[in-house]
Amino acid sequence: MENLRITLPERVDRIITILQNHGYEAYAVGGCVRDSILGRRPEDWDITTSAMPEETKALFHRTFDTGIEHGTVTVLMGDEGFEVTTYRIDGEYEDSRHPKEVMFTRNLKEDLLRRDFTINAMAYNEKDGLVDMIIWLGPGESWFLSELTKDIRMKWLPLSEDVRSRVHEKYGMALSAVPGGLYSGRVGGTDIPTVAEITGLVVRADMPEQQVYDITKAICEGREDLVKGFPQWGSFDPARAAENLPYPLHPGAERYYRETGIIK
Repeated sequence: MENLRITLPERVDRIITILQNHGYEAYAVGGCVRDSILGRRPEDWDITTSAMPEETKALFHRTFDTGIEHGTVTVLMGDEGFEVTTYRIDGEYEDSRHPKEVMFTRNLKEDLLRRDFTINAMAYNEKDGLVDMIIWLGPGESWFLSELTKDIRMKWLPLSEDVRSRVHEKYGMALSAVPGGLYSGRVGGTDIPTVAEITGLVVRADMPEQQVYDITKAICEGREDLVKGFPQWGSFDPARAAENLPYPLHPGAERYYRETGIIK
């Protein structure tokens, strides 16, 4: 997005500028950007950079290793400390917060992709403005993005095939694209490759098998009627309904899919 300005604290801007003046990229990132957009005062400011940890340490007089194995160095300015973290790609997670291994990268998009696909996956500096990894929702225009485009010109960042494949394999997200021509033509004339979350209907495990069978049948065979009332169902493909599910199929749904050949 352009034309959105965030007032960075003087010391945060100085750290970013020093990194940029030495040929590196650097941005405020994550919760501080989110809070600024929402009109809140950030409790702390995190910085992400293309500089490797040792390169960051070489540029500042006072630093200490906060989580050097994950690329994080704390830069001290006056009585404040600011965490500066190298762009990275996370490996498999031991839990929801701590990856077993990380790989450093010089690519901002790859760093933002490891985040949680929400407003937290935003970065900002004075030079480039706001960089936002946006996931398009549904087969048509997303209402909240349409509202944004009334006042803000949006930049669309296509994902490379390599990045899309890794996100698909790691998180089970579907390969997708933002169709060209959406949002008053702001997308441009060609599709923008991206990824999308898979939507599923979750039911209780103890629901009667026949009831779940009937619901699944109604959705799959009544897709055209669903689309008339809920256009977002236009992207639903019954033939792929059982692919890459993050949870086990209910026996009722599985029976329907096997009877119709959706799964063998």
